[in-house]
Amino acid sequence: MFRKKEEELPPILTVISEGAFFEGNLSLKSSAKIEGSVKGNVACEGELVVGETGSVEGDVACKSLTLFGKLKGNVRAERVEIKRDGLLEGDVVTRVFIVEEGAVFNGSCSMELPQEEE
Repeated sequence: MFRKKEEELPPILTVISEGAFFEGNLSLKSSAKIEGSVKGNVACEGELVVGETGSVEGDVACKSLTLFGKLKGNVRAERVEIKRDGLLEGDVVTRVFIVEEGAVFNGSCSMELPQEEE
């Protein structure tokens, strides 16, 4: 239920604040939080959090996505969680997919099996 300490993600180093607008592709080496608007694709090596006032219009690739706001685009992540009042319109490829009551998901979801260690 709880993540082990060694599995904890790095702290959020990048924030796009409420009221900010970014247009273009965004590539991040760390975890990030979006409270403003992003129009373009987002690639994030850590966790991506789209806050309640945040919106993304574009495809997202990250380790983990937590969505409180709106996302229009396809998602590829190990873990995707859509929180209450979150909205995701697009296709999802993930290993773990959580949709809380009150969240909206319009699209398709493909669940990947964990890779076997050799």
